[in-house]
Amino acid sequence: MPDPIALPQRYYLANFKKLCEHANTQYADLLNEQEAAWLKSFATLDVESQCLLVRLLTRKGGWFRSDKLVYSEIPHIEDALNTLQNVQFIQINPSISNQHLAQHLLTKPEIIKVFDLGVGAKAMRKQELVELLEDTPFRAFKRLTFQVIQLVNEMILAVLQVLFFANTYQDLSQFVLQDLGLNRFEHYSLSKVTRFFRTREEINHLISIDKIRKSYVELDRASQAAQLDDHLNRIPANCGNDYVDEKRQKLINHLARDLERQKSVTQAIEWFAKTTLPPSRERRARMYHTLGEYTLEKKLINDMLLSPIDINEKEVALRLEHKRLRREGQSIISRQPLDVKEFTVDLDLTQTKVEIAVQHHLQDLGWRVYYAENSFLNGLFGLAFWPAIFASIDGAFINAFQRMPKDMFSPLFIEKRRSIIESIFDELKAHGLSSLMATFNEKQGIENPFVYWPTMTKSLLEQAISIIPLKHVMVLFDILLSDLRNMKTGMPDLIAFKENEYWWVEVKGPGDKLQDNQKRWLHHFNRHQIPYSVCYVNHNK
Repeated sequence: MPDPIALPQRYYLANFKKLCEHANTQYADLLNEQEAAWLKSFATLDVESQCLLVRLLTRKGGWFRSDKLVYSEIPHIEDALNTLQNVQFIQINPSISNQHLAQHLLTKPEIIKVFDLGVGAKAMRKQELVELLEDTPFRAFKRLTFQVIQLVNEMILAVLQVLFFANTYQDLSQFVLQDLGLNRFEHYSLSKVTRFFRTREEINHLISIDKIRKSYVELDRASQAAQLDDHLNRIPANCGNDYVDEKRQKLINHLARDLERQKSVTQAIEWFAKTTLPPSRERRARMYHTLGEYTLEKKLINDMLLSPIDINEKEVALRLEHKRLRREGQSIISRQPLDVKEFTVDLDLTQTKVEIAVQHHLQDLGWRVYYAENSFLNGLFGLAFWPAIFASIDGAFINAFQRMPKDMFSPLFIEKRRSIIESIFDELKAHGLSSLMATFNEKQGIENPFVYWPTMTKSLLEQAISIIPLKHVMVLFDILLSDLRNMKTGMPDLIAFKENEYWWVEVKGPGDKLQDNQKRWLHHFNRHQIPYSVCYVNHNK
């Protein structure tokens, strides 16, 4: 086993400075006056004060106890605290309410002692003690064994991270994961011309949307119901940045769905109407039916049929249309039912999950079986189209920690890389899948949105290259490219090989049935004569 990687003692400071440099060089004009002054002042601090400030920024909450600040690389904590207070990065013993102090900085015994609550208070829970206190400013700092520290402008870290990563889910830990070798990213050309954010409004909106989402999901069910309107009304308007506006629409859809579940149908319709992302039109059509607004229901279904957002919405629209026609007593031109190739086995499912049980069963019959689900075909695609995924397209890559380009699942992905994609197909036609092994060996472990390395093993790839007909792989790649977002799921659970044969097997346990995205793939398998079966398993105790 290799020795663990030791990070430099002040690694976090070096990483934080990368965020600062990026903000100063790429987005100086979008920083507000306070943020620009903060960065300028931070650069003048001594190293220990910088370290302590970054430590505080990366801890949860904006309030701290001085006795909990113990860092070996910051031996002069008191000096650093005084420096940070002098330049107004922190406040020491600032105005804080009794309840806030007790809730966030004191233990239960400390609450009893500091506020002289008496012996009877020991039988009460901490929250009960907090609620006993007056919600007025705390004055008795001399009774504390520590200093209370408040971080000033704690939102600076969120701004810097959003500017660097252009999202709200990556943070400074991303640097650590890379340094430890847990995340490895492709070396691609970073955009030199296109900035991800064009206006300050886009930055503010993305941060605001994420705060609203986190605030809502952290609530319990009862609190969500009580505060749903408040969270919806705090959502900002569209800002013109496709990524930010999509996040906004996803949040609206999520909250509007909860309105629908609460039977606030009219209000839910109004909110769903503010988005174009599925399932907006589907949910509105269903609610119009509930309200008896059949004309509006029909119009929405027709809109979905005429201009579906994606294949999922088209299939939903077809089902809704068939239900509507049946209700009206009209005849339906039924699609030819899916002719599924299937078989049934009786297996003991008490010791293992159903897919593994079928894998073992097929292995007993002489097949070499891999439980890879979506990762098999996706993995082949990711290896084959590696040059397209990581092509130097301006605006696609804006930092060194992206596992895919910003436009990966937009129509622009193919449009901007059409010539590269065509050349990949030409290369496959000329030389087959053998080049995938070279990519596999060269790129092993590097992040790719389609390659899941734990299941994309060398032996599986060797089987695929030597046995699966090239024409089958080519047509499957074409199907994937037709809708990368939706076609990357629904593939069969198992891929099996025996001599010169291969066989896809979708496994269904007792009571399970085929999902729409699985039927989609089986339809394509039938059309192109791809060998597959659906295995229905009965539990044999």
